[in-house]
Amino acid sequence: MDFKSFKLVQSDMTAQRRVYEGYKTENGVHLEYYISTDEWDDTISDYAECRDTIRIIDGDEKLFQKLCELFGNCRIEKWADFHGYDSQVLDGTGMSFNAVLADGTEVNAEGTNSFPKNFSTFIQELRKLITTEKITSVNFTDGTYEITLPESWIGTVTAEFSEGRVAFFVEKNDGGELTFFIIDNDKYGYSSDSYKGRIEVGRLISGEDVRFITARDHYAIASYAAEVSEEALELWKNYESDKLSIVKSLRGVNGYAFYPDVIAAKRQDLR
Repeated sequence: MDFKSFKLVQSDMTAQRRVYEGYKTENGVHLEYYISTDEWDDTISDYAECRDTIRIIDGDEKLFQKLCELFGNCRIEKWADFHGYDSQVLDGTGMSFNAVLADGTEVNAEGTNSFPKNFSTFIQELRKLITTEKITSVNFTDGTYEITLPESWIGTVTAEFSEGRVAFFVEKNDGGELTFFIIDNDKYGYSSDSYKGRIEVGRLISGEDVRFITARDHYAIASYAAEVSEEALELWKNYESDKLSIVKSLRGVNGYAFYPDVIAAKRQDLR
C-alpha cells in the first residue's frame, strides 16, 4: 500500500511524546523518530516544542517498499476514523495517527488504551525499520559522532538506536538478539561505573548541548557460543582490541566537537 506521508504519535503519563513520521521522496523515503516535549520559552512567553531526535533516515526505494508492505499487511486503510477509549484503564498510553495514501486518501485514527487492529504489530515493525541498521560499512554515525568499525562486523552486527544510546548486537540462532557492545550518549554525565568494560570516552559539545560518551560491554558473545553463528563467535576473539580502536576513532559530526576525556584515558592505560 503506497503512501505519501504519515505521522504516528505515542503518549503516556509523562510529558513526553514519541513521534514517528515520514514521507515519500524522489529516491525513496525520509523517516524521523524523535521524543517531543513542550517546554516554557521566555522569549515568546509560551510553551514551545523541544525535540530530542533519535534517528533520521533518508532511505532508498527498497526501504520505502518495506514500509508499503507493512502498511498493507496491517490494513492501515481500515483504521480510518477509528476512535478508541477504554474507560476501565485509569492510566496507560495513547496514540494518534495520520497518513496520506498514494491516491490522496487520508487515514486518521486515535485511541487511549484502545487501538485499531494490528496496531501493536505495526508499531513494533515500524520502530524496528527506523531504529535498527545492519552494519554495511566501517563508517558509522549516530548523527552526533562518527566511528570506524571493524570490517569483520559488516554483515554480522546490527546497530539499534534508542534514546541516549546505540546498542550493537548479533542475531541468535533462535531469532533473538544478543547485545554485546553499547555506546551511551548522555546529557547528564557518564554512565554508572558498575557497567562492565566501561570507558569514559569524552564529551561532544555543540553550543550549550553537551553529551557524555561512555563505551561499555554488555553480554559476552563467548558465553553464548552454542546460540550464535560461527561468524558472530569469531568477533569475540578480537573484541577487546576492536573496542579500543572504535573508541579511539570517535570524532564529532554535524556541528559537534569531540573532547576526549584525558583523565579517563590515563586511568584506562593503567589497568
